[in-house]
Amino acid sequence: MTFVKKARWAMMLGALALTLPIAGCPKKDDSSDKKDDDKKTDKKKSKDDDKESDGKKSKDDDKKKSKDGDDDDDKGGGDGKAYARGDVLKHMPKKCEMATIFIDVGGIAKEPAIKKNVGSLDDKLVQAMKGKDGEKAEEVLDILKKAKIDPGADIREIAMCMKGEKNFIIGIGGDFAGKDVLGTISKIGEKNGETMKKKDADGVSYIQGKDKVLLGMVTPNVFVATEDADDFGTLAKSNDVSSSWDVKEGRLVAIHGASKKDGVDSVTVELNEKSDAVELKIVAELSGKAAAQIKGDSDKIEAKAKEGLDQLAGQLKKGPLAAIADDLKATTLEIDGSKVTVTAKVSNKHLSDLIQTLVDAKESDLENIIPH
Repeated sequence: MTFVKKARWAMMLGALALTLPIAGCPKKDDSSDKKDDDKKTDKKKSKDDDKESDGKKSKDDDKKKSKDGDDDDDKGGGDGKAYARGDVLKHMPKKCEMATIFIDVGGIAKEPAIKKNVGSLDDKLVQAMKGKDGEKAEEVLDILKKAKIDPGADIREIAMCMKGEKNFIIGIGGDFAGKDVLGTISKIGEKNGETMKKKDADGVSYIQGKDKVLLGMVTPNVFVATEDADDFGTLAKSNDVSSSWDVKEGRLVAIHGASKKDGVDSVTVELNEKSDAVELKIVAELSGKAAAQIKGDSDKIEAKAKEGLDQLAGQLKKGPLAAIADDLKATTLEIDGSKVTVTAKVSNKHLSDLIQTLVDAKESDLENIIPH
């Protein structure tokens, strides 16, 4: 896999690392110095300064509103609208025979345990990106910074429609309006000696490199990856699939699929926000041999699963995953006929402790993440 191809996938999926803006930390506040200067001036100048300060504050507030989506008219990119939750699902296919995947990247970033450690995660991610390709990674970061594109902060949602094992469409939605996403990816490609050809299909601009993947902007805030240019015309039209994908408020991850040849008629994976925790729930409907195997021995299977979880929790307590060992031990497995339900809940406190442990850990500590 070429470096540019890795960079594309990093832009699509790297946001799961939930980084802070790559551009850097906020500038130090110099308000205290300004106050000292104001005290030395006469009352008239002080009033003038106050008016000027109020005007500056008003402009800063306006900019903040625009960034947060409170003032849609100030958001650039052609349609004058800020990104709203679920916008990416307006540009996904109606039929996805194999599976649908939705990830609320912005929602995950706001989870208390993640938000508390996001700065450390950012540093860890940047160091990981450098690795053996340190120089190239630095160049990519520099290109993104100049383009004012920060995958960790800009990407809000990711959606994937799988029509088959090798046939899928990925949608990435976020705060891209007014930013040259395709041009930036092209520059990253050029750094690796690859020329990205810019084309147009049904009014949608897209780029293509050496591989078969095409990247196109269907709206100023949504771009999609596909291998068929004919998809762009259809995907550019608004078609909200959020209901059929079962994406509700507070649902951070939603996966729906099936593998009937393996006896799995349907499977649902959900990661939901709770008051003081995140809950993972997996529900599978089985058929054929798979269903027959669990119907007769449901009690034994549940007991064996509990025994296995107890053993695993004991092992985890000896390593870097110790913070969530007790949560894992409390995981439940229920069998009701041909239906299997697995529910796991991790408290925000334990998740926060886990993340901090992983951030502080050395690579050698993570090689044996589950002690034997």
